[in-house]
Order: sequence, then structure tokens, then C-alpha cells
Amino acid sequence: MMSEQPDNLTALIEPYGMMEEEAKIYLILVQNGFMSALQISRTLRLGRTKVYRILDKLIAKGLADQRLDSTGLKFGATDPSKLNQLISEREHEILSLKESLPELIENLEKMSWKKHERTKVLYYKGVEGLKQITYNSTNAKKELLTYETTNDMSEFLPQDFSEEMRQRIVDNKIFVKELTWNKSFKPYTNVADLVTRHWETRYIDPSTFKMKTEALIYNDVYVIYNPFGEEQFGVEIYNADIADMQRQLFNLVWTQAHRIKIISPQGEAILE
Repeated sequence: MMSEQPDNLTALIEPYGMMEEEAKIYLILVQNGFMSALQISRTLRLGRTKVYRILDKLIAKGLADQRLDSTGLKFGATDPSKLNQLISEREHEILSLKESLPELIENLEKMSWKKHERTKVLYYKGVEGLKQITYNSTNAKKELLTYETTNDMSEFLPQDFSEEMRQRIVDNKIFVKELTWNKSFKPYTNVADLVTRHWETRYIDPSTFKMKTEALIYNDVYVIYNPFGEEQFGVEIYNADIADMQRQLFNLVWTQAHRIKIISPQGEAILE
């Protein structure tokens, strides 16, 4: 009969690619050495047919092997170091998935019914809605244009989430052009690459041009959202003509705005 220690180990072994019953059979073989399917079946109170099926899976994974002796066919666990091989295989699988993901997404987008939908409007509400809007904007291709009334997104979203989104901007090679009504920025991030290589901010006098909500422009998307107060909401408008018009208006204001000088890689900046 299995001891308490292997029973407790079952939960630790399952994440290595084994179902609960696979883990239990593997552990009983580690503990007791070579056993027949009948012995395993009686010990774990599992049907013999099911035991054979699970043993086949363990053998395929390199975690069990078999031998024939004078009393019949027996099964045993391979060396526990074989678990390293499982990790290596899963790492290789994940790497392959990452490499093939862009092509898969491109093909799925081409065949998606949404591809033929010229316009759509999505409404979001609350902090979770603002998170989704922010995450979506990190899918911008090359450039993200923003109107900001705040110093940074951490004022209305959790800092750890905000840092993750800033890193995604860097990883996706997006350049952020930001129009703001703030004359200075306090340090706000540890993602130095964002500040030094992927961000430019300019000041526009609110007496000349001012919005009471924030806005984003990227790809074929125009987003307007209110991050503060009881009514936190946002609207994404997917329409190439609207996005292009808003992009032109942004660039018009951008040429009249004053560049803000970046003082530190943590985002501290001040109007020149």
C-alpha cells in the first residue's frame, strides 16, 4: 500500500503532464519497484483495462518500462530524472507554439467574419473594461497616439498591470506619441526602454485645446474613455476612416505642441 508521502506527492507531479491516476500509478511504481498490472489494479482499486491504458501512456512518456520474468509481465518506473525530459519537451512545445502563433493569428484573422465587418463599436465599463482597452492598445502596429489627462495609467489601473502593459509596448516595438496637459511627470515606471526608446510626450496648453476624457488612436481603431469617477467607461470604434481622421487631427495638434524633456529613464520629465 502506498505511504502518505507518495499520496502527497501526487499533486506535485500532476503539473508535469500527468493526470491524477497516471501520477498515482507512477508513484506506486517508484515506491515498490516492478509490479504486475493486477497488483497495481488491486492496490489502487482501478480496473485492469484502465491500468494497462495508463501504463501505455507512462511508457510513451518514458516514465515507465516493462519486463517479462518467470511470473509474467511487470511494469516499473524509470529513473525520476526522466522528469527533466518532460520539462524539456514542454519547453520545446511552448517555443514552437510561440514561433507559429503570429502566422496562426494572421490566418485566423483573414478567415474571420470580423475581417469583413467594416465598422464595429465596443463598450467597456469599470476597471476591468479599462484593462481590456489598455491591453488591446498594445496590439498597435508601430505607433500608438494618445491624449492623456493623467501622468500615467497607474493612476487608475494597478501598478503591476501597468508595468506589464508598458513592457508589452516595448516587446511589440510600438512607439507612443503622447499629448498631455501636464507640464511635468514624476518617475512612474521601471520599464526604462519604454521611456528612452518608445515614448515622446508633448504639452498642449489646455486653453488652446483640452479634452476632459482620454483617447487612443492605433491601427483602424479610435478609442475614447473616462478613467475616473464613478462612471469609468470606454468606447472602441473600429473604422478605418474615423481612425484616419482622428490621426490627422492628432498630428495637427502635435505639430503645435511643445516637447517635454525626459530627465530620467523612470519617466521623470519637465516642459522645456
